[in-house]
Amino acid sequence: MGVPAIALSQRNGRLDRADFDAAAAHGEAVIRHLLEVGIADRMIMNVNFPPIAPADVRGIKPASLDRHKFGDQVIEGTVPNSYRLGPLLAKQETLPGSDRAIMDEGWISLTSLSMDIMAKEIQAGLKEVVF
Repeated sequence: MGVPAIALSQRNGRLDRADFDAAAAHGEAVIRHLLEVGIADRMIMNVNFPPIAPADVRGIKPASLDRHKFGDQVIEGTVPNSYRLGPLLAKQETLPGSDRAIMDEGWISLTSLSMDIMAKEIQAGLKEVVF
């Protein structure tokens, strides 16, 4: 619909125990930066804030997605007919340059996500077969 898409997340962000000060302090600057850079059509900018004090945030840094997730549990929500993702089943180690590694170093991570999930390299190698 032509509206830039930005997803803001807080690492370890649970309302009952998370410190959202870094996101509150730097969120506007991050959004302004992304709007200045520009967000392509069918693209989502994924922003992850580290759970640290605002003064300890080093800045904004591009990052790849980490491959740490084994899965989620789906849990019934507190509102009738609602559900939420429960405990994340994850590995502890991080990939260098990934969103989790970048946050561990004190940076706000930026990852561009495409709505086009087709594997173009593999698609280009597929051939037509006539029977």
